[in-house]
Amino acid sequence: GGSKPALVCDTSYQNPGRARPDTVPANAAEEREWLKRARAFADDCKRKYGDVLPHMGTRNWVHDMESIRVALGQKRINYFGYSYGTYLGAAYATAYPDRVRRMVLDSVVRPSGVWYANNLDQNVAFEKRINAFFAWVAQHEKTYRLGETREEVAASYARVRTALKQNPLDGRLGPAELDDTYLIDGYTDQVWPSHAHALSAYAVRKDPKPLLKVFKPPAWMDQNNYAVYNAVQCGDAPWPRDWSVWRRDHWDLYRSGYRFETWGNAWYNAPCAFWPVQGGPPPVVKGSTRTPP
Repeated sequence: GGSKPALVCDTSYQNPGRARPDTVPANAAEEREWLKRARAFADDCKRKYGDVLPHMGTRNWVHDMESIRVALGQKRINYFGYSYGTYLGAAYATAYPDRVRRMVLDSVVRPSGVWYANNLDQNVAFEKRINAFFAWVAQHEKTYRLGETREEVAASYARVRTALKQNPLDGRLGPAELDDTYLIDGYTDQVWPSHAHALSAYAVRKDPKPLLKVFKPPAWMDQNNYAVYNAVQCGDAPWPRDWSVWRRDHWDLYRSGYRFETWGNAWYNAPCAFWPVQGGPPPVVKGSTRTPP
C-alpha cells in the first residue's frame, strides 16, 4: 500500500458514510442500483488508473517476485502463502521451478477456477463456516442466549439483520455492514467470542455498543486493498460480461441455501463485469519434476 501509484477508487462503493442497501436485492430496482454503483467503481478506476490497470495482475507479480529474489542474491526462495498467496506461489513455482526451495501453501485456491467460479465455490464454503460459528454459539447458549441449536442462532442473526435494515445503527451499520463484520468468522475462530457477545448484546439486551465496537468501516488501506483486489482478479482471467449470468448463478446458490455470503460476494466482485481491462488468459499453474516435492 505504500507504493505509488497507490490505487484507491470510488470510496463510496465500500463506504458511502451511511448504511449501504441490503446486498440481497428485493426487486429489479434494487439490483439496478447496485449495478449502477458497481459500474461507477469500475469507471472511476479506469479514469484514475487507466494506464496502470493493464499491468496489474498475477503474471506481473510472479516476475516481481523473481526480481526480489535476484535483488536479494538468493539462488532459491522459501515462500509462505495463504488464500490468494497460494495461487501466486503456485504460479511462481510454475514459471521458475528451479528457484523454489520450500513452499507452504495454506487454504489453497483452485487454479482452474480463477476467479469467477472460485467465488461461487467460496459462497458454499462460507455457508459451512457461518453455520460452524452458529453451532458454536448454540453450544454456549447459557452465555449468549441466542438459541440452543444452530438453526435457532441463525434465526437470531436473521432477526438482527432485519432490525438493522429497518433502523441502521448510527445510520452506518445496516444488513450489508453486519454481514461484512461477521464474514471474518469464516476466516478465523479467534473472533467468535467477541462477535457472539456483540450479537447477544444487541439481540437479547438491546445494547448496540458492542456491535458498533466490532464494526470497522473500511479505512484507507482497506480501500487500497479492495482496488488492488479488483485490478488483479478482474485482469487475471475472463469474467462474464452479461449480468444475466451473474443473476442466474447467484440466485441459484441463494435459493439452494447458500445465503450468508452469496449476494454480498456478488456485489464485492461485480466491478469485474464492467472492468476496463479484459481478463485473461490466466497464468499457467502446473506441477513440474523440477520443483521440490
